[in-house]
Amino acid sequence: MASELNLNMRNDGYVKVQDLLKLNLKTFANVPLRSHTVDDVKEAVRNDNKQRFGLLEENGELLIRANQGHTVKVIQREEPLVGTSSLPL
Repeated sequence: MASELNLNMRNDGYVKVQDLLKLNLKTFANVPLRSHTVDDVKEAVRNDNKQRFGLLEENGELLIRANQGHTVKVIQREEPLVGTSSLPL
């Protein structure tokens, strides 16, 4: 869903709350996301009894992710890529 909305999602599933609030979408209560604030998001996450979302503050930015019910395909390499110049001839 994040890629369909052109949201930059990190490997750990977090997206910037500010980017999310800029989307032209409505909540389940039919309220535009753009009318909400970061504090509204914090309160909604704090009051969610099922703890569906997680928040993370990093470098002065608030990030959010789904804690459950979503899967993301992630490709991670165990070794860094090397250029052909470092291979023996």
